[in-house]
Amino acid sequence: MSNTEMSKVGSQLAADVIRATRRKEVQKRQQPKAVSWSELQVVAGTKSNDEKGERDTLILLLSHQALLRAEEAANLKWSDLTQTNGILEIRVRKAKHDQQALGRSTFIPCPDGSDLDCRLKRWKVCESLRSRKSEYLFSNLNNGAGLSASAISSIVKKKLMEFGIDGTHHSLRRGAANDLQRQGLSEGGDQGAWEIGDLMLVSKGTWWIRRKRKEYQAERRRRRMDHRC
Repeated sequence: MSNTEMSKVGSQLAADVIRATRRKEVQKRQQPKAVSWSELQVVAGTKSNDEKGERDTLILLLSHQALLRAEEAANLKWSDLTQTNGILEIRVRKAKHDQQALGRSTFIPCPDGSDLDCRLKRWKVCESLRSRKSEYLFSNLNNGAGLSASAISSIVKKKLMEFGIDGTHHSLRRGAANDLQRQGLSEGGDQGAWEIGDLMLVSKGTWWIRRKRKEYQAERRRRRMDHRC
């Protein structure tokens, strides 16, 4: 066998070994954990005993219901929340892949006296009693500074572990997305949009704005043109 033939055989063997190794890695690789809303009911039904517990539990519940990324939760300010007629609007001013910086609004149910409504009010009272008030919704308890995305992720992971739930902040988003898919929704191509048939469901959360796909896409184009001007 010539050196050229041996080189070809060696290259083929190396390629086979690499493919086999990659197949094993894919088989071993686990899908990211998803935390569903039903799993979070144990968290929602637990009363917090201090301001840290109030804040951390609110981070969990709001991140899941509004499908917030850790960075988005960290950047939220009190001024980004508007509650009207039992609906809470959460304004994310800049989301991932949002190159036009148009932001998005998420609408979730928050009637007076609901668990989420009470938790928001209790956390607001805690904030008002602190010497260093913060403009951020989720702030450092010592100095009032906004929390970083890594701090949000760490808080969520520790809080989930307290209730025996193995998961991360991303697990909340994934679990909420799975919950929506079980309701018959599928993720559309546009950022922050899901669709059923010819309807586009815009803005992530439990409450959705329904529009026909063409109308939605036309409005997106118009907003982008306005932004450029």
